[in-house]
Amino acid sequence: CPICSNNEVEVLHHISFILPVNSPLPDAYDIVACKACGFVYADTSGSQQDYDRYYYEYSKYGDPTVATGGSQDPYDHARIEKQADRIAAQIGKDARILDIGCARGGLLLALRNRGYKFLHGVDGAPACIAQLSRYRIPATLLRLSELDRNCFDGKFDLIILSHVLEHVVDLKQLLTTTKSILASSGKIYVETPDASRYDSVTFVPYYFFDSEHINHFDTYSLSILAQTVDLHPIVCVQTTLEVAEAMHYPACYVWLSQSEETFTTIVGQYEKVPLRVKMQKYIADSAAQESYPILEALEKSQTPIIIWGAGSFVQRLFTRSPLRRCNIIGIVDKDSNKQGMVIADYTVTTPEALIRNHPNATILVAAAVQFDAITKEAQSLLPTCNIVRATDK
Repeated sequence: CPICSNNEVEVLHHISFILPVNSPLPDAYDIVACKACGFVYADTSGSQQDYDRYYYEYSKYGDPTVATGGSQDPYDHARIEKQADRIAAQIGKDARILDIGCARGGLLLALRNRGYKFLHGVDGAPACIAQLSRYRIPATLLRLSELDRNCFDGKFDLIILSHVLEHVVDLKQLLTTTKSILASSGKIYVETPDASRYDSVTFVPYYFFDSEHINHFDTYSLSILAQTVDLHPIVCVQTTLEVAEAMHYPACYVWLSQSEETFTTIVGQYEKVPLRVKMQKYIADSAAQESYPILEALEKSQTPIIIWGAGSFVQRLFTRSPLRRCNIIGIVDKDSNKQGMVIADYTVTTPEALIRNHPNATILVAAAVQFDAITKEAQSLLPTCNIVRATDK
């Protein structure tokens, strides 16, 4: 267990993917619950170095057309503005702030707009660091496995880990290093998806199980993790993020300190229902929803299709649905980091490169969130195109 180091677990589910050729990540793992502390995580065979290499070479956070964390998308912008307001209410303007896993620097930019001057970003993707350079915000290209106390000159009053810990193999090592560069009176802000509420939202089946998200936190497990390295949770809150119109994403955040302070806010910290049970319900709900009649029809008719989407959803569909047996012309994606990848023997290309050359093909949208935006984009390329989504009944 990455939190308590116990070796006894309960296997909750096995998940597999068709990953891009040469991906350093495992193409399958078990979702397990620790029998000692109750933490739920992916029993991945990948090392921290494997995940670091993935974010260096394939990070989806570098492309402004599709990435979150850069504040370009209006929903992402609203999320970042709320985070910045939350931080501004707690931290003085003269604070030295470090954002680990800063992506394209949207949160740091929002903080600068609020008067913060001493800002620094760290990310493992070169494109993200290049964007911070354009913003004139100091930033360091650094893989998490290379992070140590000697990487920085001095200590920080606030360290941000926003939607980072769910991607990390060596959780305690990262938090120990983070603590070592934190000023004695400083605070750490941690935000992750909230696994205790996966079953409360409607996405595609198994949406929260992908090759990147390997830890499934709630406020309780975040608090227990912090305490293993002598950090103390002073605020624990559940929140909800709007990621698209009428689509909401459960999240939670904690404020951590090196000194023992009284909780100022506790929302949903100690769940009456164990996370293992919540996850079992989410898995059962996903299994009940996992039917793809549109893919069965496309397999039977052998209608030529162009798949729009090369992310986690399609990577699962190739192993859990009839998709592989359909008459696939190719795969397209707007993410420049995915273009050129080979998935299931198909090289991912730009939408423009394929759709206009195959006007009679059906476009199959294999995206969990951005169906409406993709539909508009496809229609702008070919107004007469036939568009279906993989989850159509």
